[in-house]
Amino acid sequence: MGKRTTAAGAAAAPRPQQKKHKESLNSDVIKLRGAKDLRSRLVLATLARKKLEIGGIRADDESPGLRKEEASFVRLMDKLTSGSRIEINETGTTLRYAPGFLAGGSVEHDCSRSGRAVGWFLDAVLPLAPFGAAALELTLLGATCGDGACRGADAIRAGALPLLKAFGVEDCGVRTEALLAACASAARGNIVLTCAPIRKLSPAALDAVGLVKRVRGVAYCTRSAPALANRCVAAARGPLNRLLADVRVTTDAAAKRDCFPSPGFGCCLVAETLDDRVLCADLDAHWYRTEAGDRPTPEDLGEAAAFVLLGEVNRGGVCDDHGQPLLFTLMALGPEDVSSAVTGPLTDRAVGRLRLIRQFLGVRFKLTRNGDGTVRSACLGAGYQNFAKPVT
Repeated sequence: MGKRTTAAGAAAAPRPQQKKHKESLNSDVIKLRGAKDLRSRLVLATLARKKLEIGGIRADDESPGLRKEEASFVRLMDKLTSGSRIEINETGTTLRYAPGFLAGGSVEHDCSRSGRAVGWFLDAVLPLAPFGAAALELTLLGATCGDGACRGADAIRAGALPLLKAFGVEDCGVRTEALLAACASAARGNIVLTCAPIRKLSPAALDAVGLVKRVRGVAYCTRSAPALANRCVAAARGPLNRLLADVRVTTDAAAKRDCFPSPGFGCCLVAETLDDRVLCADLDAHWYRTEAGDRPTPEDLGEAAAFVLLGEVNRGGVCDDHGQPLLFTLMALGPEDVSSAVTGPLTDRAVGRLRLIRQFLGVRFKLTRNGDGTVRSACLGAGYQNFAKPVT
């Protein structure tokens, strides 16, 4: 009797003898240590469909193991996927993750008890949004402004969505309901991410860095006098109007923002270039401090937001510092064609993402420093395809 053959005609391997012990997550896993880049590791493991084991998570700290926000993100990943297996040891210092497939659909997650803003969760899961089996409608509850380590709802909508669109993700949006800017971590806002599934990304050549043609923005306040937002706008326009005439910053002090006891104010500025690229600056009074370490006045915050935006423009590139990890991830997930982009000097988070992309997706980038201080990045995509999307 001849060998068994598969549908492709190749000789099939003999059936291995069944083992009596249970299947473990310890076979064929990527093993890492420490809590650094935990969100990126989980997201890339999900996209690459590779098992992951992270050990030594703050093993030597006084409070070892996963923090509240990290445990909350693990729960969010479990909701976004179907068939995932997650194991956490008793001390929380070891996490084993076997990803399932991205199901899409309607998902709701409460971020308010984690102590982090909604943007900390939303920014990390954006690369997953287009690759579900069905259209995704992700509702995140919690503080919707930025907290220094992440962007707020306005900045994500203005800065991240154009990057997704550049790679062929057209039907993706971020909307806010009821509370656009709940400023304190105990507040409960409502951000909804919607994204239709696609089969694969498109290659992109984002090499042109145009001049800034206009600046738009919003200054908001919650449970505070509307005059605070007006003062913030006046301070932000000062440095910008000396360089550009087309500057428009609106105010938002709607009564619907006052549903939760979280008084505060903030400012989000967006610079749009001639090549339709955007650079964002997002500051909130709850975490920003002046050089003297004091809480900022509206004038301090507005002026600081303007100078942060000017710093992003000065560094150059097609995206701001916060957008670099998302940009590199989309380039790596693209088809087996060359994608390229020009950015400012690479941030620590961007360098960490490049290392993880090489480890999980096997994609290497060619980095070239230009004479003006910008960096040109190019790679051959991994040819990632969403086979879970129904064929229509």
